[in-house]
Amino acid sequence: MKKVLTGLFTIVAFHASWAQSWVGIDVGVNQSNVYYENSNGEQDKMIKGVPASYASLYYMHELGNTKKSKKLYDMPDYLLTVEIGYKRAQSRDSDSNLLNKWTMDYFSSSIGVRHIVSTKKKIAPFIGAAFSMDWLLSGVQQIGFEQYDLTTELSQLNLGIVGEGGLKYSINHDVLGTFGVSYTYGISDLEQNEQRSRLSGFKVGVGIHFLISK
Repeated sequence: MKKVLTGLFTIVAFHASWAQSWVGIDVGVNQSNVYYENSNGEQDKMIKGVPASYASLYYMHELGNTKKSKKLYDMPDYLLTVEIGYKRAQSRDSDSNLLNKWTMDYFSSSIGVRHIVSTKKKIAPFIGAAFSMDWLLSGVQQIGFEQYDLTTELSQLNLGIVGEGGLKYSINHDVLGTFGVSYTYGISDLEQNEQRSRLSGFKVGVGIHFLISK
């Protein structure tokens, strides 16, 4: 984990000396999607995701030529994005007569590229792609009134591939707001036994970002 974070911040530091940068926060809803397969290879389709929350700190840095003159609402075409934060994933067994749900809390991180459509208007669409790395902080299964700690039974690292889209709104040249939707496809097996599970999910959120270097 330390090596990955060191790599992320090394990339940020390398780029920070020569172009525009923003820092900000995103908050919103994370809707998990669980694929679970038992030891016999049978998929349990009754495990459904439950909406939960996320909050992330974002660093965005301009990629490309910075020498062109910029007007009030101009934005770079491409941005390097680095995200660190907290994400909760919840799911439940919709076929159970008792309350049967799983809650997993993650330290989330990602690194990617975002493309903003060129325009001098306040509002512009964006798309992006990223690679996510989420570290498990805690995992709990609740059956009725009983709770079971699953933290040591699940894989600590969940890797994923992220696709995103949304709108940016330039409040002024130094401050911008965003509305975004992203989907993370989990590529890690979370189980440590003959069972298999994969955690994916949608995020819907809003953010505000501040220009820190020009």
